[in-house]
Amino acid sequence: MGRPPLPVGTFGTIGFFPTAGGEVQARARFRDFDGRTRLVSKTGRSKAAAERALKTELTTRRGPHGTGLLTASSRVTALVDAWLATDHGWSTGTERTYRSIIRTSVLPALGELCLREVTPAGWRGRSPRSPAPAARVRPRPPEPACRACSPWPSSTAPSPPTRSGTPASGSPALPRRPREP
Repeated sequence: MGRPPLPVGTFGTIGFFPTAGGEVQARARFRDFDGRTRLVSKTGRSKAAAERALKTELTTRRGPHGTGLLTASSRVTALVDAWLATDHGWSTGTERTYRSIIRTSVLPALGELCLREVTPAGWRGRSPRSPAPAARVRPRPPEPACRACSPWPSSTAPSPPTRSGTPASGSPALPRRPREP
């Protein structure tokens, strides 16, 4: 069985190699945001300078194309603004619902975090910075057109009548039509 892959957005061991110009090259394998592992390198005058340059590159690294406005150091608020600014073809009600959920749930909990800080491993349940979880509300059954026909009897609606007219139902028996021979 092979070695497990690096987690997305992380790098492996940093290696150092001398260059012909007397500088030091620092190299590491980085698992990019598309899932591919790429070799990333930076040079510096010393081993420490090359390592700092490489770590800076790896922390600010974008997706494989590197053309987006968002980087790993961008805030979640910038991502949300960019996402909401695009035209998704939503209906007015859907857009209003998404904006409300983002305003009340996502931004208070994650808004000031950098994108590199928001990972599944770092988000177990809820963060201490996030508000308390909302109380669970049990969904109400759909309202029937006629209370008397409701499959959920309540104290205000009478129980539906039965054929037998059992005393437990508290309702009179339905009249039977005579059968035709």
